[in-house]
Amino acid sequence: MKSARSQNMIYQAAAVAPVLILAAMSLILASKAQAEPWFGSRFAQNCAGCHAPGRVNKAAPDRRCSLSCQGCHTNPNGGGLRSNYGKWTSDRWLRSFSNPLTQQRQKPPSPLGQQPYKEHVKFVERQHTDDLEKYFLDGPPLKTLTNDQADPAKYTREHTPEELTAATETAFRSMIPADDPYRLSRQQRWTVGGDVRGQWLSPQKPDGANRSWLMSADFGLDYRPLASNLHLVYESRFLGNPNGEVIDRQIETARTRSLYLLVDDLPYNSFVMSGYYMPLFGNDSPDHTKLSRRMVSATLTGNSRLSYALLYKASSAGVAPNVPYLNVHYIDKRIDASDPDNQTRGFAFNTGLRFVTLGASVNYSYWSTRDTTPTERDTRILLQSIYLGSTFGLDRLYVGFEGIVNEVERDQAFYRATVWTTELFLRLFRETYLTFEYAKANSDENLAPGEAQQSKIGWRWFIVPGLEWSSHYVIDDFRSNGQNRDKRRYLASQLHLFY
Repeated sequence: MKSARSQNMIYQAAAVAPVLILAAMSLILASKAQAEPWFGSRFAQNCAGCHAPGRVNKAAPDRRCSLSCQGCHTNPNGGGLRSNYGKWTSDRWLRSFSNPLTQQRQKPPSPLGQQPYKEHVKFVERQHTDDLEKYFLDGPPLKTLTNDQADPAKYTREHTPEELTAATETAFRSMIPADDPYRLSRQQRWTVGGDVRGQWLSPQKPDGANRSWLMSADFGLDYRPLASNLHLVYESRFLGNPNGEVIDRQIETARTRSLYLLVDDLPYNSFVMSGYYMPLFGNDSPDHTKLSRRMVSATLTGNSRLSYALLYKASSAGVAPNVPYLNVHYIDKRIDASDPDNQTRGFAFNTGLRFVTLGASVNYSYWSTRDTTPTERDTRILLQSIYLGSTFGLDRLYVGFEGIVNEVERDQAFYRATVWTTELFLRLFRETYLTFEYAKANSDENLAPGEAQQSKIGWRWFIVPGLEWSSHYVIDDFRSNGQNRDKRRYLASQLHLFY
């Protein structure tokens, strides 16, 4: 008992004061978020979405360019703490207006044709290394636009020298400004980030009461002690409660969101990692009210409401050399405070292709675990996901389709359910989106016999860097065999602060 209690305290230990300070600061200054896979397609055709324009290539084993999750996040599984590449995207592109306190730093870069280092292309092309030695070894200056918005069409591969391969590091860096993510990620030993979400619900029933609460607060820290590709990462999470628990009770429920050692930027953009985190599965999303996420949570835990609390002890390896990607995970245990001695074992893998052309992607995920804890239960779990998404080459439209097969054998009962999801994002004004989502399953949200449908329509507005406001009208229509139909309508709004 003493060992289990001590272990539980380690998993839930978190620094309270830094999170509260970061939450307050995020009201003023922000640049970090928990992104979603569709953003990769959204910015795929804009090379300046990840770095300054004018990047030339390295030889294939040394290239980092990829639309994998680590294109923006520290964690190759996506979500949580963003790298300097993710900061660049959210600061300069993922907003409708500039933050007036940091306006100069956050303005989009000018196209390559207006940059002072554009003339260096001829030196790189001719491999005149001696000529490049005197040019901007510490990084040339970056010219930014005078206005607040930019035309992404001027930042595509057609306007960059990316087909050129630099023969030396000097030639490569001669086209990289001082504040580019490539340089910053190799100069800074510390990266800090925070994420705060507030939720408001308005049920459409005569007896329904409006509710608002702190949904979650995250704090992340990435420390690189020895080299640029060695990371020690810790993320904590504070979960709110819609029942209105006081703030000190919420602080008491602090838990570890992730704690791992990562070595990345290996040949062909590969990585290895080990620790405590949630291995990647499917088209993940921070919206834990989504029907698909609720069913995955029910499959993994027996409870459809625990998707925000999933944590595993795991080891992973992966590779993402530009378009294709593959990662494999060995799962050693599910971290559960109520069941610290569980013996969950298994593996998962994800593979797919993400293209700049048409912003297209196809991804397949597989998850197989078994809990062999010596009790009456013997739980076997199998999950499979296929995801297709594309912008169809359009600047204002993104459409995605996902299918997930859930199989679980628990307490001598077998459940199998499939859920299909269609999502659409239509950009109306700058980074203001009309959103639509429809999901249908051949079971209820807990995988019991029946059926479920969910429809969402609303908007997402990225106002300034680090501030998002979303609101959706949601219709949940669930029916279990032998029970009455449960149809819920409500308006869900969320204020999201991040940096």
